Amino acid sequence: MELSAKDDLLKSYLDSHKSRADRLAVCIINVMGSMVFYQR
Repeated sequence: MELSAKDDLLKSYLDSHKSRADRLAVCIINVMGSMVFYQR
């Protein structure tokens, strides 16, 4: 039971890390898009 609890904790940590990385990627895409927009 302790091992499954650790697996759940690791899975939730990876899920939160992945969502954070996705938000960072969206932020970078928005910044690059706005830079291209301002260069026109």
